[in-house]
Amino acid sequence: MALFDKVEKEVRTKKAKYDKELSDCKQQITDTEEELEKSKAELIEAEEQLNIDQYNTVDDKIRKLENAKRIYELKHDKILDTPLIDEAEYKKKRKQLEDNAITKIEAINDKALPLITQIKELAEQTDIIFNETNELLDILFRDLYKSDDMINPSFSYYENARLLFNDIKSSHLTQRLGIKKEQSFLERMFIHQDEQQSKKYKMNNKK
Repeated sequence: MALFDKVEKEVRTKKAKYDKELSDCKQQITDTEEELEKSKAELIEAEEQLNIDQYNTVDDKIRKLENAKRIYELKHDKILDTPLIDEAEYKKKRKQLEDNAITKIEAINDKALPLITQIKELAEQTDIIFNETNELLDILFRDLYKSDDMINPSFSYYENARLLFNDIKSSHLTQRLGIKKEQSFLERMFIHQDEQQSKKYKMNNKK
């Protein structure tokens, strides 16, 4: 944690310094632009008054302001484009931050795994309830009620632990518990098609 705090402080300090330099430079550009606008108005006024000294003074001021603006803009671009750290420092700090994150996440994972096991057990209990209920509903529907309908409306209740577990059982974390990731419908369909094509190929070769 001490190492993370040190890296975090260094990163945020450099970022704060960068942000301030960029902000100050932008403000210098803005201030110069405002001063330029005022000076241009003064130049027009001096021209209208045929005041040569004032005109030359303001004209000289405008040139200096335009030069200053250009330098500030170059400085702004340099701040944007110049790295604050080299590649070696970047890779070092990146690894330190990622290692710290993995350590923290794994500590959370250690707490999550028992909860996943509990949810799995609750899902299995839910399956038993569904199976028992639907078995009795089928007896009720066909044997006692003696309905002529082909389809028996089965029991369903979507707020249950089974659906919750289904949502998480394909995760990498769940697979640590030895629970295999289930294939999607499309994956099963493609596998089935491949098996059928393989059978046809073998039969054709036998002929």
